[in-house]
Amino acid sequence: MKFAGFRTVYMEGSDDNAAADEDTAPLPDLADGDALNCLKITPEQHFTQPPPRFTDATLIRTLEEQGIGRPSTYAPIIATIMDRDYVRKDKAGSSPLNLGLWLPTS
Repeated sequence: MKFAGFRTVYMEGSDDNAAADEDTAPLPDLADGDALNCLKITPEQHFTQPPPRFTDATLIRTLEEQGIGRPSTYAPIIATIMDRDYVRKDKAGSSPLNLGLWLPTS
């Protein structure tokens, strides 16, 4: 380690009373030209996916979980966001239109 960085203030596991395992032990000192043994290479690639679009059912479930509205107001809420051109319905669920996109400012 050339520079301790944040480790000068915080060492992971130092706030725990657990004994240090060999998996959590610091790296051994290495020098240029030292031979390293490669134990395993796993050539996997993973792309993150955006969360799925809301369908009517998932939107209603989210409204219920957040405590927004009552069952009698769920249909008017969905109708309002469609009438105001925040979303449009498609096969995958609801797609946001320009008014429905949240874009952070600077």
